[in-house]
Amino acid sequence: MRTVGIDLGHRGATATLDATGRLVRVVRNTPVRGSPSRPRGFDAPGFAREARAELDLAQKADEDMALRVVAEAPAHVRIGGRLHARATGVLFLCAGLWQGAYAALGVEVEWVAATTWQHELLANVPGRTTKDRARFRARLLDPALDWNEGMADAACVAVWGRGVGPPFTGVRPGGLGLSGGGAQPCP
Repeated sequence: MRTVGIDLGHRGATATLDATGRLVRVVRNTPVRGSPSRPRGFDAPGFAREARAELDLAQKADEDMALRVVAEAPAHVRIGGRLHARATGVLFLCAGLWQGAYAALGVEVEWVAATTWQHELLANVPGRTTKDRARFRARLLDPALDWNEGMADAACVAVWGRGVGPPFTGVRPGGLGLSGGGAQPCP
């Protein structure tokens, strides 16, 4: 079974893990009209294309053709202590577009609160902020990839969705000040 993790928003992303937990696909940006740095709205047909591509890849790669889709649940956004209606609306709209795209293919989207996957996956992971810890954890999947916040969150959601996200065990990816490549035990 393949597991797709989704991070919502204009700068969200998707990450796909195969049945062994290996990262097989990352889509850097949520489908938007315009450029990702200056989005002019979501590209609804793009969501359907991405969902179809994930299902097609799962059917080609796996005998059981199963696809599990887990997305970070949308939440109310507060900026400076005040509810930010536009940012909140963007997250809920994005969630609805992903849900609709996968529902049209007969695939259910499961939702996980950000605090849930962050608490379970990022405990004891080095980093100042949650975003730093998510990028660190994502680098365990592919140390060579240039992980942005959306990609890292999507990868962590996918790991959480597979149910293989035990607390951090002290393994650091190569290229983070350690010699050698690949995953290395902490000194």
